[in-house]
Amino acid sequence: MRYPSTKEIGLALCGFLIPALAATPAMAQAGKPPRPDLEQIMYQALTDEIAADALKTPGGAPSTAAARPAQSSPPRTFVDSASMRCLPTCSSTDGRFLAIAGQNLATLSGSELNLQISVPASASSFTVGFFDGDARGVDSAGVSHWDTGVTNAVYEFTLYADPTADGTGTPVVEMMPGSPVLRGSDMPDNAWIDFSLPTSPSARTPSGNFFYHLNIRLTTPTLTTLNAFKVRTNAVLSGLNLDPKTRPFSYIANPTSQADLRILYPSFPATTPTTYDGRFSFFFEVPSSLPSLTLWDGDFDHGKFDGTDLDTDDPDTPNVPFRPAWATADTVPEGAATGLIGTTGNPPDDRNPTGSGIYSLRSPSIRYDLIFPDGQVFANDNPSGNLEWEQFKISTAPFDRSQMDYHTNSIPPGVYELRVQGVDMVNLNALVLLYKVVCVDGQGGPCTLLHPYAVGDTVFIDRDGDRTQEAGEPGIPGVLLELRDIAGSLIATTLTDASGHYRFEVESGKYEVGVAASNFSPSGPLAGSASTTGDSKTDTVNSDNVLTYDFGYQGAECLPTIAVVASPRIPAYWTGQAAAWPVQRVLAGGRLYTRSQALKLLGSPSRGDKSLDLLKQVVSTKLSFLTGSNPACIYTTLEWADAWLAAYPPGSNVSASGAAWTAAADWLTELESYTSGLPCPADHR
Repeated sequence: MRYPSTKEIGLALCGFLIPALAATPAMAQAGKPPRPDLEQIMYQALTDEIAADALKTPGGAPSTAAARPAQSSPPRTFVDSASMRCLPTCSSTDGRFLAIAGQNLATLSGSELNLQISVPASASSFTVGFFDGDARGVDSAGVSHWDTGVTNAVYEFTLYADPTADGTGTPVVEMMPGSPVLRGSDMPDNAWIDFSLPTSPSARTPSGNFFYHLNIRLTTPTLTTLNAFKVRTNAVLSGLNLDPKTRPFSYIANPTSQADLRILYPSFPATTPTTYDGRFSFFFEVPSSLPSLTLWDGDFDHGKFDGTDLDTDDPDTPNVPFRPAWATADTVPEGAATGLIGTTGNPPDDRNPTGSGIYSLRSPSIRYDLIFPDGQVFANDNPSGNLEWEQFKISTAPFDRSQMDYHTNSIPPGVYELRVQGVDMVNLNALVLLYKVVCVDGQGGPCTLLHPYAVGDTVFIDRDGDRTQEAGEPGIPGVLLELRDIAGSLIATTLTDASGHYRFEVESGKYEVGVAASNFSPSGPLAGSASTTGDSKTDTVNSDNVLTYDFGYQGAECLPTIAVVASPRIPAYWTGQAAAWPVQRVLAGGRLYTRSQALKLLGSPSRGDKSLDLLKQVVSTKLSFLTGSNPACIYTTLEWADAWLAAYPPGSNVSASGAAWTAAADWLTELESYTSGLPCPADHR
């Protein structure tokens, strides 16, 4: 076919050539009147001219563009790029971009993008940055990089504090002081710009983490323009779905000048090596197990230039007149796509390997694998063709090809990877992932998401069996907790800390927390103990933390309810009576000692280390409690001594004349009196 001349492209970019191109063979789907697919026509024309110019001047300098002057930009915050997390990648030379396009480029993803930035509760500041956020700006040599279309398009980048973490937050956070909205004209061409911001109390969620909503939009959606850019942060970056409206997003590898080709092909005009191999990876988190998992691929233009390996009708995607409720006006109903003559793409996914194809072609014909967190892999070798959306569905229901692409026995919670390959350059592709897209680190691995809510909170010794933690009932460290969804699928695990506390960060939903069975093994922290509260609890998280997942235990390390009151015992008793120990482990100074470890310490000479002297008394006192001695008169002293040992464990070599021992000396005396069998004040025994 004949592609427009440079002059015609210029007219098309200004919106004047639309009627003239209406009769081109860029065919629409069957049943729809033919109409131009300006996106693909202009891309093909631009790459043809870039390639032709490059081959004419293989060793020459990059051509310059008669475009607007290089932009001035605000001062940049220079950051350690190794600590950054990005979408779609962190590289400034691999050609992979997110994209927002105007309607005249036949975009299936709309003219805006919503992202979420979450910052750990402990952080006082964070950084957000953009690569090539400008729209058709130029560098110092007057060359425009990566973007397509008119130079007067306005792209706005706005950051909002979002304490409900759902995209509804309204307080604007100024990335550039004095300007609530950051525009593409504020950003450099073909470079990163970063903004350092303090965390804002207005962005704090119940979990303590800070959440922000980043909106990027084209202010005039009807313009023929495309902005290819990247986003990064030293916090966590993810997609944001504003239910009930699904948010498609687009991605592209989009060289628009010989200068771009020289970045993608370091030995240009040679086609090898290259920094772009046709692969994109997107990660997304599924928070709980599912009966089915669906994603949508849009305008993938599957099919080779020679008419082989064409797009076919997808059996589980409804045909005409169906279109997804969130589809843009450019979308056609799914079927066997019609593109350029003899192909199902416009341009075809696998380009002719002559002309511009030597630079834009990436084999094989576009395809992708969906990789589950448990290692299951499901392949789509025939994704969408021209201007259509196709459903890709995995289901646990009995297999029916008219309803799904694959059957599986389980769809677990966790991080999934969509690995796309064979993505030709200058071809805009769209995706709908119904769960949060997850950023990647500098090595391409997925980020760990933060969450707005927390569930917890304590596993404790329930001495009186009343199912409530009270004074004198310490927490139990080292207990393994399991977080499960309502279907029983394991989401995460964690251990209690020295105080018996634990927590899981979660989204809203219904969760079960359980004490793992391994805790009750002979070497476990709950060996021989019995629950007073039950070993699992279920509750619903709506718009706040749920910190009532508490678990109490008696027996073993916990003081049982004993009618007979025994006398306390001198460390020497426990050293010589290993068989009399009521437990296999004992907690002292925030550390859990096995019986053999504790016996070794009890029998070791202190050699002037007062921390070891105090440890012997703390262990002996706790063992006495567990065999029935009354703790009432000594428990407060024991708590103080226990806390001191957390700061000065055995081996700290605290001397009797040292300042650290001043506070603890009396506690040792009181504990020695107690374990020697002397009466407590007022004879509380």
